[in-house]
Amino acid sequence: MTLLQVHGLAKRYGGLLAAHNINFSVDGGELLALIGPNGAGKSTIFAMVGGQLRPDAGSIVLDGVDVTGLPPRAMSKHGVGRTFQVATAFTSMTVVENVQVAMAANRGMTRAIAEALNRPLAARGFHYGWVMVALAFVYSLFASAALGVPAVLIQPMSQELGWTIGELSGPQGLRFALFGLAAPFAGGLMLRYGPRRMLGIAGVLVLGGLLLTVVMTERWQMWLGMGVVLGLAPGLTALQLGAVISTRWFANRRGLVIGVMTSAVATGSIIFMPLAAWMAEHWGWRVALMPAAVGVLVGLVLFLLFAKDRPRDLGLPPLGEAVVQPLPALPSGNFVLLSLNGLTYGARRPVFWVLAFTFFICGVSSYGLTQTHFVPFCGDIGISIVTSATLLAIIGVCDLIGTIGSGWLSDRFDNRWLLAWYYGARGLSLFWLVYADVSLIGLTIFAVIYGLDFIATVPPTVRLSVGTFGPELGPVVFAWIFAAHQLGVGIMAFGTGLSRDALGTYMPAFLLAAVLCIAAATAFIFVRKPTPAAA
Repeated sequence: MTLLQVHGLAKRYGGLLAAHNINFSVDGGELLALIGPNGAGKSTIFAMVGGQLRPDAGSIVLDGVDVTGLPPRAMSKHGVGRTFQVATAFTSMTVVENVQVAMAANRGMTRAIAEALNRPLAARGFHYGWVMVALAFVYSLFASAALGVPAVLIQPMSQELGWTIGELSGPQGLRFALFGLAAPFAGGLMLRYGPRRMLGIAGVLVLGGLLLTVVMTERWQMWLGMGVVLGLAPGLTALQLGAVISTRWFANRRGLVIGVMTSAVATGSIIFMPLAAWMAEHWGWRVALMPAAVGVLVGLVLFLLFAKDRPRDLGLPPLGEAVVQPLPALPSGNFVLLSLNGLTYGARRPVFWVLAFTFFICGVSSYGLTQTHFVPFCGDIGISIVTSATLLAIIGVCDLIGTIGSGWLSDRFDNRWLLAWYYGARGLSLFWLVYADVSLIGLTIFAVIYGLDFIATVPPTVRLSVGTFGPELGPVVFAWIFAAHQLGVGIMAFGTGLSRDALGTYMPAFLLAAVLCIAAATAFIFVRKPTPAAA
């Protein structure tokens, strides 16, 4: 297999022709020597291939990608490095150790750290893709806590600041809506710049949003910090981080990976609520936001140190493949256009509209309803905030089990019928909540059943998206589908708050969500098995 192909390379310095019509190729594993007297042009050729000089003519193709004229920093990212005739060496080190120092300097310290971790793992047959899953899981868990924890603090905020539940529900709805509306453009950004850089930006914004929320005393601060920043920042990674990692690092077990990643997003937004409620009762709601901030900071640092954008950055194939994948042509256009092209590409297929419609209902019947309003609903029937948050934590723990299990199932069964089952079961559980006993025992039973199905819809939805639209554009298309989900979250979070203020009860909102879930379950009658669309 040809790894490097040089064709017609030429370089001129004024009237001096240093290199002319240079042609050669290098296969994988081959050693090739250029031999010639002083002034023959050897250094010029190396400089053009390494990126130190831009050729006047010809082309350089590396692993199927045209890299002609790229600067040294870009060539380094493609795995091309050049050594110079420098006699100085570290005499206390071996030859191999001297070369490793040069490689670390060329590739960057973070790559050297990742490679140092990968070596012992690879020796034990452990693929680095699972390290990526663990890193993304930790960050997503705490970033989602920053997104979800403010919902359990509505009552303490209302009591301290003197604002109504309806007023506090507005930023809640905006936060969840922006979380989803940022996703399509985050998909284009991640395709353009890679998950590592985008997560770094998102993590800094999450920390800024939490800080602004902790110190807020005015309504504009509430809308900016708790609404805008804490909506946009997690939305820059959201569920598409899991979609990108699963498609880039795994050829097998993608459903399981998506399930694990999704469970971090869903569970993180719920499982910390009892701790936040307890801290709010003892030290105030502002202190209750600090665990999420500390967790985001730790997760961000770990990801920046150890994560890589693609397995080929470590010389690895995806898990389940035997060959290192060539680098796809990197998109160079505006990220907004990339995202809009993904929407245009997806909108050609009816399955896109079915998935967007049903995922909208998923948002209505999950985050928009229970995460935002379950604690106030329990307060209406005399259950304390700590007990209510504990019930939400039960939903979160069951969701962790249910979503990972859903990922395992989505690798083995028809994803269309899994989704029909999930939506139907969720609708029945909401009907049961409306018409059955709402005692603590009844609510606990509801929390278990509803929690197992809380966000189990994500793995099969991602699998259908990637199966239909391909491994590169599939995550971008899914980001638009996810935007529909979060639009449903925002509308339901805000509308349910207004309904509660107007009617004095949450029951009509729960009943509406139940009816919509049954409608979503029937929609998959119209979906065929995925076949990749023509680009």
